[in-house]
Amino acid sequence: MSEIPETARLKWNQLREAFENYITIRMEFHKEAVVYTVDLVREALEGPPRGLNQELAFEIADHLSEEERFQLLPQVLRFCCIDRSAQWARTFVLNLPRQRVLESIERLVEPLLAEQDYFYWLAIADLFHCLDRPLALKMAVRMASHEDYDIREWGEELLKDFRPLEENGEET
Repeated sequence: MSEIPETARLKWNQLREAFENYITIRMEFHKEAVVYTVDLVREALEGPPRGLNQELAFEIADHLSEEERFQLLPQVLRFCCIDRSAQWARTFVLNLPRQRVLESIERLVEPLLAEQDYFYWLAIADLFHCLDRPLALKMAVRMASHEDYDIREWGEELLKDFRPLEENGEET
């Protein structure tokens, strides 16, 4: 084992103190402001992407009740399309009760899809693939008939996943 420099120990101790402070403030927050937690997290998620405010919102959202997390689904869905946050958002959505998500997700993604952004379409298609095969097929069909060439091309590619194996050139 190598000798640890004093500067590394100093930084470690500063980090530990900051963490202790974070825990203390978080406990105080839960005592004094817990009724506003969902509203504060929603507000942070609706702000411009890529900030400490959103990183904190991600951290807090992961510890909310199932019902509180479900209330944040509309805001979280846009993060499925933001590279840096996509994995967190997908995991968040996939950890919610599947049937309840399936009942509302098509309606909730419409504002994202209306923006006609190629990456939004791909991210939502990928999320649907993880959630539910019939929903993924429906999305692939929709993409394959889209007016945008790139979205249409990806939709056609995605449809190949739903054809019988022998049509894909694979053995059954």
